[in-house]
Amino acid sequence: MVMIELGPILTALMVSGRCASSIAAEIGTMRVTEQIDALEIMAINPYQFLNLPRIVGTVIALPVLTVIAEFDALVVGGAYAHYFLNIPFGVFNYGLTHFFYARDFFGGLVKSLFFAVVIATSGCYYGFKVTGGAREVGRAATYAVVTASIRVLM
Repeated sequence: MVMIELGPILTALMVSGRCASSIAAEIGTMRVTEQIDALEIMAINPYQFLNLPRIVGTVIALPVLTVIAEFDALVVGGAYAHYFLNIPFGVFNYGLTHFFYARDFFGGLVKSLFFAVVIATSGCYYGFKVTGGAREVGRAATYAVVTASIRVLM
């Protein structure tokens, strides 16, 4: 269950809180300070110039973080089983090696790719929608996190 559901979803929820708000705040601040208008005047597509690197970065980083989270969960699960449930490491390791299916691991990684796209596009979308001042930037960051979290859970 760690590799299929918990690892990808919990990692995506943590990353959405950090990443979606950051993306929305950066792009929203650029919108408020008219830096995006300057890109348009220089004939640079701001959507491609600003969104693409953030989406690609999230798509690369989230699966890596998911693998780290899954590894940590398995190590902590083995330690918990040994020290609190008196299950020897050998028995736990036997269960890991004999009931491990690669499709579960790669299925979780595919999920994390989709979650990464959802998180990054939510931040970019709400960042570009900002009009006004600093209060609107904060609201955009909040909306981006809430939207990304709900979409990940759906």
